[in-house]
Amino acid sequence: MLPTGTVTLVFTDIEGSTQLLQQAPQDFPALLEKHHQLIREAFASYGGIEVDNAGDGFFFVFEEAHHAVLASAIAQNALNSHPWDPGRIVRVRMGIHTGTVQLSEDTYIGLDVHKAARIMAAAYGGQVLISQTVVTMLGDQELDGISLFALGEFLLKDLQQPEVLYQLLLEGAASVLPERRISVTKKTNLPSRATPLIGRQTEIENVIAQILRPDIRLMTLAGPGGIGKTSLAIESGRALLREFHDGVYVVFLAPVTDAQFVPSAIAQVLGFFLHTGITVSDQLKDFIADRHLLLILDNLEHLTPASSTIASMLEGCPNLKILVTSRSVLKLQWEWEHPVPSLPIAKALNKKKHENGSLSPSVELFVQRARAVDPHFAPGEKDLAVVAEICDRLDGLPLAIELAAARIKVLSPKTILSRLCKRLDLLRGGRSDLPERHQTLRHAIGWSYDLLQQDERTLFRNLGVYAGGFTLETAEAVHTQMAGIDIDGLDVIISLRDQSLIRVADGKAIEPRYMMLETIREYALEQLTITGEIEEARKAHAAWFLAQAQEASLHFNGPDSRIWLDAIEADLDNYRAALKWSAEIGDAGTGLGLCNALWRFWVIRAFLQEGVEQLTLQLANAAGKNLSTERAKALNALGTLLHEISDYKGAYETLIESVSILRMSDDKTALATGLNNLGWVSGQIGSLNEAENYSREAYEIHQALGNKRGMGVSMNNLGFICFSKSDYEQMRKYYHQHYALMEEIGDKRGMGYSLLCQTYGEQDSGSIQSTQPKIDKATQLIKDVDDRQLIGWASTLQAMLFFHSRKFENARQYLLDTVDEASLLHNRLIVTLELVLLGASEMKLGNLQQARTFLKEALGYASIRGSKILQGMATRHLAECALKEGNLTEAIDFIEQSYHARKQIQNTIGMVDCGELLARVFQKQKKYLEAVEILACATMIRTSTGFPVQESQEFEVNECYDQLRRELNDEDFQTSWKAGTVEELHSVLEKYLVAGIYN
Repeated sequence: MLPTGTVTLVFTDIEGSTQLLQQAPQDFPALLEKHHQLIREAFASYGGIEVDNAGDGFFFVFEEAHHAVLASAIAQNALNSHPWDPGRIVRVRMGIHTGTVQLSEDTYIGLDVHKAARIMAAAYGGQVLISQTVVTMLGDQELDGISLFALGEFLLKDLQQPEVLYQLLLEGAASVLPERRISVTKKTNLPSRATPLIGRQTEIENVIAQILRPDIRLMTLAGPGGIGKTSLAIESGRALLREFHDGVYVVFLAPVTDAQFVPSAIAQVLGFFLHTGITVSDQLKDFIADRHLLLILDNLEHLTPASSTIASMLEGCPNLKILVTSRSVLKLQWEWEHPVPSLPIAKALNKKKHENGSLSPSVELFVQRARAVDPHFAPGEKDLAVVAEICDRLDGLPLAIELAAARIKVLSPKTILSRLCKRLDLLRGGRSDLPERHQTLRHAIGWSYDLLQQDERTLFRNLGVYAGGFTLETAEAVHTQMAGIDIDGLDVIISLRDQSLIRVADGKAIEPRYMMLETIREYALEQLTITGEIEEARKAHAAWFLAQAQEASLHFNGPDSRIWLDAIEADLDNYRAALKWSAEIGDAGTGLGLCNALWRFWVIRAFLQEGVEQLTLQLANAAGKNLSTERAKALNALGTLLHEISDYKGAYETLIESVSILRMSDDKTALATGLNNLGWVSGQIGSLNEAENYSREAYEIHQALGNKRGMGVSMNNLGFICFSKSDYEQMRKYYHQHYALMEEIGDKRGMGYSLLCQTYGEQDSGSIQSTQPKIDKATQLIKDVDDRQLIGWASTLQAMLFFHSRKFENARQYLLDTVDEASLLHNRLIVTLELVLLGASEMKLGNLQQARTFLKEALGYASIRGSKILQGMATRHLAECALKEGNLTEAIDFIEQSYHARKQIQNTIGMVDCGELLARVFQKQKKYLEAVEILACATMIRTSTGFPVQESQEFEVNECYDQLRRELNDEDFQTSWKAGTVEELHSVLEKYLVAGIYN
């Protein structure tokens, strides 16, 4: 008999059951039977009643919440401890919820049943999720060996209200669960509104209805500036959040000055880091692919050439929909135009009231904004009639109404109307090619501008040169330089804010940022042009931000680096505007100066592609000008960025040119910096002797200058060279010196980077157990400065640790998660390493076709970039993949490629790994004597160096050894083993590989 009333419901199912079935259909019934047995025994032990069982899923009910939790814990422990076959581990997801149910025949019905099922569906294999209701029911119950971890508030599919979810943490089970979290259904960057959106409910409903139509992929909200297109789009997007599983994102394009940067702006909002070799548009299409996504592209009218990019994205991404706001339509075949009307005005609605007696939306907006500046504003019937006339004269344009309402604290409605009428009459004969409402808005801004005091007008005009916002300090900077005297702009800024000519963009920051609506900014720029001040203002703007960038660059590696990096990013659009202006007028000194100050920011915050493009443009602009030292520094910056995107050939050539120029200059710091960068790149392409020479020369210069950070970078370079040569003992010494120097100067990023280098080296040497604390500490240090590239590398090293610990499923899932989030696409080196690991994990799990896909892609990237380390890794795993497929000739071909790549950089342990893999191939070919000889030679090297076989390969190597002992008599085995112990590894391998004896 099923219990009724308030009960606790538990749903379970197997994650990836279809994949398990496809891998081995003949074994699946036995696997499913064992799963059923473990689940039923666990839940029965605490009185769980089985309500339903469908395929691989169960539905249980308990009368007590704590019994459901304990039973679920027992079930997970039983599943985790069962000896499943390798690659066929059963991961079960579970959801628990307490609620009121109703009986219908032999099952339950009701909302709480659906909620429990949705909670289970939000989990991943091995995870138990419970609702807030269950936690409340548990109260102070003792749950031995179990704790709860609050995940936060989530929107579950088909449910209207968000649910607070908790994860069950089982004692001793953390090491076997993947390190990932459930996905938050609500994915968006839509800003919240400070006040309700007035008079747009009908338009919002219309937009929603059209966006949800299957045949509409692109909609343009068209209308003049200030009509409320952005607000309508954002509120419509907010209402559509539940309909787009992968999120609703708005991309504010007003600060973007060139259509070519539209794809980059979209990528930045989506958290997708760009790289070279593929167009940004193609990368976006690959990233979005089948995602069910709504993009809001705001203020596109000045970027109409980007319409081809939009069309291409729609063609390549079948589940993508785009909502555009623009003053003009895009004229694309995909496009559905939605003209945005003005707010309803009193003239069409019996003056001030609707038929139902409420205020018209335009009057309601005026009253709302007036009360924001004057809380005592309480209009009577006569005042409301005047306000209605004001709104009529402003054609119901929201921005114009807000500007007029802001004058309430100094003018009465009647005075506003009289002045507005006079101004409108005066400006009625404006440009005939402008839309009528655009003329009206221009009149409204002009009227507001004319009401300003002289100093307010001057500052207002000057603020037009700021792109993407400004602080009080930056607002004063250009104004001070233009006026020639120091000013206190606080009162003027407050006045402009009170009159709605500027807005607070970020009121939570320590130093508030302000912004102009783009329409108002355009008007300010027009006034600068009319007064002849535009070039002087832009020059002052560029000079200010050049000085700011140069000051910030001195702190990028210091203890307060996060503050300075955040400050640069907050003003990124201003720096872009300054760079654009310097290129346009041919001011190479300012352009190069900005680049030389900003390049470390571009590296740390992963604006790599943008940095390359800006440097390339400014260097071209400087051609033939007497700026040799600044040009050399810019070449060093470009070479470093090219290295960061793994363009080693381009980086090497650029850095060689930079160093050759700097050798003729007096700037020793710049020379040593260039030498360090050149040393690093030389090491990456396998020129280890050259790399060591450059790095030691850089160290000596930095040491003479007392530059500890530069000395540390040299130590890191030398550590990498030793890593390449498998000289791990010396590698550790250099890396420890690097860390000590970074710690001494308080460089958190340098400390984190050093720990990651140590982690990479230790994992390569087989000493994996000591690396988890290093990864954890490095991750925290890196997050403190928000270094997006190194965060990606730390994630990759975490996946590598899973792989080397033989947690192949964990590694695979971890990597798939990061690939799906695009969090590792900071530079091609990280991406390639990630693909190698992903391919190797798939191969270990038996997914050979998928493994080949990943490994071939990685090999292509590594070959193009010239990375011998990654070439060696990719071909080594391709060889093992071929071995598992039984294609032994291909396996040997790949082993030969891997061996030569590793030999070129003197990577001894890598060559040993190749030897052990070749021995396994020979064992399969029944060439037992040759296999023993190679294995003996490899073993002698590992014994002499003290570096064990990686845990990820240990089982296979030991199995090969045992098989050879069984196949050969003791005398033959010992003879071949002895022969291998007296030979050099490269001699043995080349005897069989180069000479082709295996054929």
